[in-house]
This record gives sequence, structure tokens and C-alpha cells, in this order.
Amino acid sequence: MENVKGKEAKTAGFIGGEKVCRIVIASGCTKAIKEDAAALRDKIGAITGVFPEIADNGTAPNGTPEILVGATARKESAELTAALEKDGYGIRISGSRAVITGASDDLVAVALYAFSDRFIGNTEFTANGRMTLPDGFEYVGVDTSVGTVEEKLLSDRYVKAFLSSDDYISIPKRGDFTDAQ
Repeated sequence: MENVKGKEAKTAGFIGGEKVCRIVIASGCTKAIKEDAAALRDKIGAITGVFPEIADNGTAPNGTPEILVGATARKESAELTAALEKDGYGIRISGSRAVITGASDDLVAVALYAFSDRFIGNTEFTANGRMTLPDGFEYVGVDTSVGTVEEKLLSDRYVKAFLSSDDYISIPKRGDFTDAQ
């Protein structure tokens, strides 16, 4: 279920002024997830002019806003990962942490694409050298279609992933964040 608060909802600053977030990837994630995290960094940088560092799971938190990718050692990653079903993926924004995870690395990729499509490049969240995200946003989805996520990502230019009955996102092929329509 998607949870988005109204216009008066709190936002969390990830890039702007002195603030620069970093992307933290889970230990042992696949090369593909590392490439997807780099593509996300590049898309954020192209839009805001600020390229977040990519850090591994062992990097100690230092108060910097973080985008957590996969099952990192951070408490927020563990909580969302534990809430997922067998074929689940999710996005949760809580304070200065955005958690993007899935029950498998393929589903982490789906969650990354959903995050990118919904927030990066959307002027409501990224504009004028800033990136703010809606604190309290949460989406947990389940992949119920036939075939592996990798097969679906490669089978067509875009895969439609439904966020709600009347809203969908376009999921580009792996590593192709820049051409999403």
C-alpha cells in the first residue's frame, strides 16, 4: 500500500546548501546493482549538479542523508526488508534515509527504477540544485507477473509496474535511467 501524505507533509532534504546525500549499497550485492546505483547517482547529478558518493555497507553513518540500496546493515533497511513478501520490493523515506530494497537483487533493481521514476527528475522533488523527498512515503509492491525480473527488464524497452489502480511508472532497462519518459 502506498502512503503519501498531503501537500503539507514534511520533506527531508537530501541535496541542497551544505547537504549532500550518499548512496549506500548492501555488501555482497551484484555487479548489476552496483551499476544501477551508479546510474542513479549519475541521474541525480545530471539534474541537481551534485553527484552523491557511493559508499559500501561498512561505511559508518555520519549524519549525512542516505539512500540505502538493498539489504544494508542500517536498521531502516532491515525493517523494510523484513516486511517484504517473497516477491516483494519497497521504498520507504524516513527522515534523512531513503530505503530502496527488494527480496532479491532483481527486485532491488525494480525498486530502484520505481524510486528514480517517481522522484528523480520530478521537479516537485528535484529542482534548482536541491533534492527533497517526502518524509513518511512508503510503497511496498509484489511482483506477481510470470518470468524473472531480469527477463522482463530485457524483454521490452519499458515495463509497467503499477503503484496503484490508476497510477503506473515506467521501468527502463537496467542502467538506463537517463532515457525514461
